[in-house]
Amino acid sequence: MVNKPKKIIILDVDGVIFKGQFLLYTARYLGKLIHVRTSLLCVLFNMGKLSIGEMLSAAYSRFKGVTLEQTEKIYRDIPLINHAKETMEILRDHGYYVVLISSGVPDLFVKDLAARLSANEGYGVQIGVHDQCLTGEVYGTLTKPQGKSRLVEELLKKNNLTWQETIVLVDDCNNIEIMQKAGISIGVNACGFAALCLCGRQRESGGSNRYTGHSRRGHL
Repeated sequence: MVNKPKKIIILDVDGVIFKGQFLLYTARYLGKLIHVRTSLLCVLFNMGKLSIGEMLSAAYSRFKGVTLEQTEKIYRDIPLINHAKETMEILRDHGYYVVLISSGVPDLFVKDLAARLSANEGYGVQIGVHDQCLTGEVYGTLTKPQGKSRLVEELLKKNNLTWQETIVLVDDCNNIEIMQKAGISIGVNACGFAALCLCGRQRESGGSNRYTGHSRRGHL
């Protein structure tokens, strides 16, 4: 019988493991204009003007025709935080179940990254590929507004764990829902992304500061 993990740790990839964002690194590779347009899409998403699905669809449509080989090179050239592998190994040695989840990075790269860093699992978005080139399509659970929450719930059920036994380490507005549910939430660059979330999403909650309570949950 496999021992139950002590807790599950959910790590975002962009801005937490990667020093930067996969979408912006890919856009920069394709030229200044696409980089500027993709940056604007990210800003509009953080302001609440675009859903995660709308932002991803618009961004990936600009990547149509890029070869899988080129995309993989971009992914492998993105710098990682220091001591990522050693940290994951220590966490696993102490009984934690470590999962990488990204709503921007292709699933095949997140799974490869999880293997490279000794995480238990990795999940990303699904992308369309034809003749070894990107089709511009992006889809799957993690392109949906509550996709991360649904995925985490599946992982909790599989490991016989609860939200109270969940630790999330994230850096943007797409993670607000899982931060609210988790026992411990840690926000990387928390002040910056909390401000963006509040500016763009207060109108959805009648102007209340419902996200500011996360400061008591271990933000760094």
